[in-house]
Amino acid sequence: MDHYKILVMDYLQSDRAVFLNRESCLELTEIAGPEKTLQHCFCDAVAIDLRHGAVYLCETALEEKLQSLLRKLSAWTKNWDAIKAALSRDCKVPSNWRVHVWLFVPRESIEMLDEKLEQLRHNVGARFKVKLTALEDVQPWRSSNWERCEQAWETNREKLLI
Repeated sequence: MDHYKILVMDYLQSDRAVFLNRESCLELTEIAGPEKTLQHCFCDAVAIDLRHGAVYLCETALEEKLQSLLRKLSAWTKNWDAIKAALSRDCKVPSNWRVHVWLFVPRESIEMLDEKLEQLRHNVGARFKVKLTALEDVQPWRSSNWERCEQAWETNREKLLI
C-alpha cells in the first residue's frame, strides 16, 4: 500500500462512526460452480458510515492512475447491482443503506476527473454518486486534531456529485 493510501485509511478511520475493510474484495457471484468463473470487485476500502447509514467504496489514485480508475468505475457501473448484493450478502450491509463511491485524488486533477465522470454518466449511465476529496486535504497536519467529523467534511472543499 502506498503512502497516500495509508494516509487516506487513517483519515477515514479518524471518524469514530466509520469502520473500514481495507483492500476489499467483493465476490460478485454468489456461488462458483465448476463451469462458473468467480467474478470479483476490488477497492482500496469499504467504509461503513454508521452515522449516515451509508457505505463508500473508496479508491485512491494519483495523476498517472486516473485512466485505470475510470476503467474501474466503468466496470463498477456495469456490475452495480451485483456489487450492492455482495455488500448486503457478505458485509451484512442493510439493503436500505445508500452505497456511494468516494475518490481521493490530487487537487489539480479534480476538475478533469469531474469532466470524465460526467462523460461516464452520459456514456455508460453511472448508477452511483461520487464523493471527491483532494489527497492534499487528508494530510494529518491539515487538521487541528486528528478526529474527523462532519463539519470537517464541509470545510475541506469536499463535494458530492450527483
